[in-house]
Amino acid sequence: MTSSPLDQPLAAVLGERTAKAFARGLGLETVADLLGHYPRRYAKRGELTELGALPPDENITLVAEVLQVQERSMRARRGSLLEVLIGDGTGTISLTFFNQSWRAKELRPGVRGIFAGKLGEYRGAMQLAHPDYELFDRDEGDGRDPEAAKRWAEQPIPIYPATGTVASWQLQRAIAVVLDGLPDLPDPIPAIVREGASCIRTTARSSSSTGRRPSRTRTPPGTP
Repeated sequence: MTSSPLDQPLAAVLGERTAKAFARGLGLETVADLLGHYPRRYAKRGELTELGALPPDENITLVAEVLQVQERSMRARRGSLLEVLIGDGTGTISLTFFNQSWRAKELRPGVRGIFAGKLGEYRGAMQLAHPDYELFDRDEGDGRDPEAAKRWAEQPIPIYPATGTVASWQLQRAIAVVLDGLPDLPDPIPAIVREGASCIRTTARSSSSTGRRPSRTRTPPGTP
């Protein structure tokens, strides 16, 4: 019996290092596991998260804007400290990078992106520990092509359940790699069910691709 492409181990598609991280952090071991790891919500590039609603002492992923960047020398030891303040108009949170002054070139006031890390508190202010981020590509939506800029701005961004070692955008990239290498598969929904429910006839591959690369916001089945 020929096994399904969905049963492939992630190591065969994404490599050993990524597969181990996904298995250890999220329990994802096969292609089917990864495609079944649905986004918990979708965000838009112009959307900013309400920081006041974020849970403390948890690994979080949020969409925010860089408000302020400041670099200073450390007193107790040699090196520099880069402090970045991000916000949403209702609150702010700080990111701290040690001896990484090069980040100031990309973390400029006004840029937006997805930020991840463990939310904590330092001296009465919210802080993202061990921060990581993925900035939105402004060149894609810089207005040179109005229609392309509009599509870029309206393209929903899947926010996946993640961990401190596996970020949401890493999952998004991995799923894109998996989908690009996946052949057309039989639709798992029987034809009689599709016809009775007036479903669009499609393949498992295109169905998964539509759900992970949406042109408009949609909620995965079973999501409240």
